[in-house]
Amino acid sequence: MNENQTRGCRNNNPLNIKFGKSRWVGKITENKKDDTFEEFDTVVNGLRAAIKLIQNYIKSSFNTVDKIVRRWYPDETQDAYVKFVESTMEKNLEDYDKKKPMHWHDFDDIFVLVSAMAWQESRMKIDRALFMKAWEAVDTHNQSNRKKAGK
Repeated sequence: MNENQTRGCRNNNPLNIKFGKSRWVGKITENKKDDTFEEFDTVVNGLRAAIKLIQNYIKSSFNTVDKIVRRWYPDETQDAYVKFVESTMEKNLEDYDKKKPMHWHDFDDIFVLVSAMAWQESRMKIDRALFMKAWEAVDTHNQSNRKKAGK
């Protein structure tokens, strides 16, 4: 482990998800070193958890960058965080409108959003291929849970 890495990089948790009771895929529970933030076995599983949380925010009407970031990061510096993410969205999505609600299933919007948040949170650059693995892991895990439940 490189101590010069950001906390999010060391924890495979690019968006610095706070430690909690959620039973995330790949969550490290034994020999945990960080008492504040979740630790994951891989970056893909850390991104998967972030995608799930963002999708749940959107489904719960926290569906604009402003609402998502303010819920994610309730800190006095959140205005700068919101501006950074909105600016990144504007640069990377030709039809981005900060007032228009995002959709939980929109890959491109969530890719740019999570990538900007990962950079802001842990200075981690997320490429499209890595994000795609995490995105597919969200759906794959959901499908296997539906099969187990007989749905």
